[in-house]
Amino acid sequence: MRHQVQAEPDPEWLLRPDVARGLTAVAAAGLVYDLVVLPHQLPACAEAAAAHPELTFVLDHLGKPGIAAGELSPWTAGLRALAALPNTTAKLSGLVTEADWDAWTTADLRPYTEEALELYGPDRLMFGSDWPVCRLAASYETVLETARELTRHLAPPNAQPSSPPPRSASTALTASSPPRAPPPDDVRPGTHHLPRGGLRMRGLS
Repeated sequence: MRHQVQAEPDPEWLLRPDVARGLTAVAAAGLVYDLVVLPHQLPACAEAAAAHPELTFVLDHLGKPGIAAGELSPWTAGLRALAALPNTTAKLSGLVTEADWDAWTTADLRPYTEEALELYGPDRLMFGSDWPVCRLAASYETVLETARELTRHLAPPNAQPSSPPPRSASTALTASSPPRAPPPDDVRPGTHHLPRGGLRMRGLS
């Protein structure tokens, strides 16, 4: 479940009493809450996650850092505060559309993925294609190959994770299958758990 918090003018929208009641209801239903936010909203995300330890929060698109402008601050500080909470995970998704649509390179994305890997570790990160929105800047195949390149240095697949990942919408995707490019209009690739050893797709949602 998610709301386009990024469009809310109040940077502390997630802390409103009515929103807090809604988050409590999401947790009671056994659901997961996706955070679609901008960097200046990350402090409120951390505060909301701390106030609802029973609810798993998934940060979509790594909180939309300013990749096109090469901005790391204040995004890094906000991501660090959120990652410190054990009931949060994040998606390696939507990064190409935060970069220069026409001239981005894998190197442009690397500082942001490296920061996320350092703070969350591969056990708490997921890959999401952000298809079809990603097509503004890259094809699904290019997004997938870029994610593989950015995670190629991770430990071998037989390495044991340091701790189990929090339950999230993606961890239920356990049927192993090779990645497939989506048909143009009817199948939308979803989000997939990012295991140690680099990117491996685990089904389609």
